[in-house]
Amino acid sequence: MPTLTAKRPAIWLDSRHRYWLGRGPGKRRVPGFTQIATDMGVIRPNGFYTDQGRAEGVALHSWLLHLCQGKPDREAHPSIAGRVEGIRKFLRDSRFGIVGGETPQYDCVTDSAVKPDIWGTINGVRCVIDAKRGARVSWHSLQTAAQWGALVGTAFVARRRGALYLRNGAYSMDWHDSPEEYQLWRAICRAWHLMTPEQMESFRNGILPQHGNPAMLSAWNAVKAYQ
Repeated sequence: MPTLTAKRPAIWLDSRHRYWLGRGPGKRRVPGFTQIATDMGVIRPNGFYTDQGRAEGVALHSWLLHLCQGKPDREAHPSIAGRVEGIRKFLRDSRFGIVGGETPQYDCVTDSAVKPDIWGTINGVRCVIDAKRGARVSWHSLQTAAQWGALVGTAFVARRRGALYLRNGAYSMDWHDSPEEYQLWRAICRAWHLMTPEQMESFRNGILPQHGNPAMLSAWNAVKAYQ
């Protein structure tokens, strides 16, 4: 389990969606989940990605936090109105109680950063939830494991983690219960910090680099679990 720390280093996102640890002359870049998972071949290129889709995703995450915080409801843009209704139904059904959301978090164990959508309680059980507008993908559970690990450092230890899939006027929850996934994430991060760009390219192409080390082999096995 990650170590609980009394003083958390400042982690923040710039306008180009890059994570930074600290401010001023001593600040440094920290890799995020998407960067590491893409470099290591866990996340594959999406040929259906569009700027409109990204904008709708950002808007949905904003709506999720807005409604979780109990702020006044309003009419959503027609392009996302159906999924916003899915958020409303989720909140009515689950009675989710928010603790935090949409705030960058740093995991000192993996030296990586994440931005969980929401974390809080359902029926008194602590949980971290990531909202999705698309279909289920195997690496979604690895993403919530990374979020779980970063939140532990804030003394928020979630007992459950899951993905909230939003549909037009509906939703579904996919709970991720494997206790081993954070260890898989640690193995992937450990190798990422040690590997050269050429070795990462091999990983993305599904080829185990020659002259690898034990960390690389552990990461290779972890990546294969999500392909």
